[in-house]
Amino acid sequence: MTAVPYAFAVVAMLLNSRLSDRSGRRKAAVWPWLAAGGLALFGSYAAGSHFPVALALLVVAGLCLYAPYGPYFALVSTLAPAGVSGAAVALVNSFGALGSFAGTYLVGWVRGTSLGDAGAFAFMAAGALVSAALMLAVHEPRPSGSRPGTVNRQPTAATTT
Repeated sequence: MTAVPYAFAVVAMLLNSRLSDRSGRRKAAVWPWLAAGGLALFGSYAAGSHFPVALALLVVAGLCLYAPYGPYFALVSTLAPAGVSGAAVALVNSFGALGSFAGTYLVGWVRGTSLGDAGAFAFMAAGALVSAALMLAVHEPRPSGSRPGTVNRQPTAATTT
């Protein structure tokens, strides 16, 4: 049962990355997924004892929270200065790993308070919605004159003679 969201997430990641590469619009391939994931987490808790509905919404939340990974990291490397894009991606990845580690404990702590499961789901959903809002605030550069998702090949001396 726990593998179901991840199986759907794999498909969503591949499709979203492909669409993002074709359109060149990275931000649009990130924030809607995060917002939908946050809403699905809220809905999953609200479904209460209706297990099939709660599971379906958890599957939606899982695929929505994983689908933007590729376009997000592509956006990070686009926004970073030319010589440091690799280091920028590594820094973002490091903060993401730290957030995963700390977030697990924080969600467990919230569950142990009087807020219980409702507080834990609300915390996770709010985190996804705040992330979506922050992505909306990012200024995405316009794609260059080349077709998005392709490599620009510069003519070399051998091809120009």
